[in-house]
Amino acid sequence: MYKNTYIYNIKVVSDKAAYEKVGEYKVEIVEENGIRTVKSTVVINGTELESNQVLYNSESLLPIKSQVFTKFGDMDINIECHYKKNSIELVAKTPKGIYKKKLKNRDNIYDNLQVYDLVSKLDFTNEQRHKINILNIKTSIVEEYEISYCCLEEVRLGDKVYSCSRLSLSKVIDCTEKRINPFVLDKT
Repeated sequence: MYKNTYIYNIKVVSDKAAYEKVGEYKVEIVEENGIRTVKSTVVINGTELESNQVLYNSESLLPIKSQVFTKFGDMDINIECHYKKNSIELVAKTPKGIYKKKLKNRDNIYDNLQVYDLVSKLDFTNEQRHKINILNIKTSIVEEYEISYCCLEEVRLGDKVYSCSRLSLSKVIDCTEKRINPFVLDKT
């Protein structure tokens, strides 16, 4: 079993122009029996505002199930996503009811919470670029991203120096759409 937890402070600039801690962002990665779970939690001023979790296959990295819990004031929203071979089923539970949506899954689509763990598993020895499809389950939109290897560099943290790869994660934008000119000039 593998387990690792990362905790980051969330800070804002106060009216005194100083950084003030208002909460924390916690990411926990657990791997057991071929299933990897990534869970993130946002706590602001002692209140848990958001909790995300995704379960996926450790070998293929394909997601199995993900869940997002968000708190807006006194309203709680829970979104579950089930990844199947040919479809993705989303179910949102709100105080106003239950909403369902089904998406086609023709390509390998990954959950947006997997991105940072997924990037660490990509092999850049033969290719300098990888294209991946990522689903944002809050918006139910699948977008294509490109991850490219930039360079190897040394990063100093305190007294230690680490050898790190610099990577770029960019959203792929389709610029092939043609614009129709509303004005037509007639030569006379």
